[in-house]
Amino acid sequence: MKALTVRQPYATEIIRGRKTLEVRSRPTTRRGPLAIHAAQAAADGWEWEEGGEAEFPRGVVMGTVNVTGCRPFTPADVGAAYMLPEEFCEGLWAWELAEPRAVKQFPAKGKLNLWQLDEALLQTP
Repeated sequence: MKALTVRQPYATEIIRGRKTLEVRSRPTTRRGPLAIHAAQAAADGWEWEEGGEAEFPRGVVMGTVNVTGCRPFTPADVGAAYMLPEEFCEGLWAWELAEPRAVKQFPAKGKLNLWQLDEALLQTP
């Protein structure tokens, strides 16, 4: 199965079903299941609140989603992408995500772009 590394808090919000668009600089032709890996680094400017380590784990595979489409990112997409309106910029791509599913978390080292993950490691919590 292909996997995507996403910084926190966004990885958790994807698995919770709140973040339904992942914004990337490149489009994807990928459709179907995709594992979500929480990066070791948190998103720029994001600070841990007390107890945040448990709620927003890093360096683990958290779950899966289905990539259902990909299209140019528009100003109307900022909410679904968990961005602020002033963060909008042209030339980005919105990967459409659906059907999030949590798995029993396990440590993994992430990579840039899509990477291969052994599907046998994914277990329902």
